[in-house]
Amino acid sequence: MAAGAVTLATSHHSGLKTFASVTAGAENARMVFDERTKTPVFRVETGMPGKATPSKSRPAAGLPGPNESPPPASTFPPRRE
Repeated sequence: MAAGAVTLATSHHSGLKTFASVTAGAENARMVFDERTKTPVFRVETGMPGKATPSKSRPAAGLPGPNESPPPASTFPPRRE
């Protein structure tokens, strides 16, 4: 940071959130989720760290829960190269 570098890092690591909270020149931010639907609203808010809620947001995104098997590969669209 002393050299003027700008870095954007995403993580659920609490140590990184703490670093940004106590270090001059660093800042926390979070993605906003609709609390009712548990889906992202694609807006970033700065100043506060986010919180991990994968058990709540995974089903809303159509992803399997932590104790579920992933859907068969045939349910995903073909990959474009």
